[in-house]
Amino acid sequence: ARERYANRILPTLEEPDEVWMTRYDNATEKGEYRTSYIKAFADSRNALSIVTELEDGSVLYNFMPRRNRDLNSARIGALVYPSPP
Repeated sequence: ARERYANRILPTLEEPDEVWMTRYDNATEKGEYRTSYIKAFADSRNALSIVTELEDGSVLYNFMPRRNRDLNSARIGALVYPSPP
């Protein structure tokens, strides 16, 4: 049922609240970095959107209820945007 949130992918990429660069060790390439864009939506669905860009340009996305513990679990790697203090 995630397709109902698909219209949030582009706003998450264009105007993210946070951007994180995360290193992944996978079977094909050691040390691959992925960029994750996070945006919290405060509307009737009150959801958190996470879009991760892969090296080949494709994206993975996930949407979940907006709760602080969900946001904290998505914060992995180095904060790229906004700039850390």
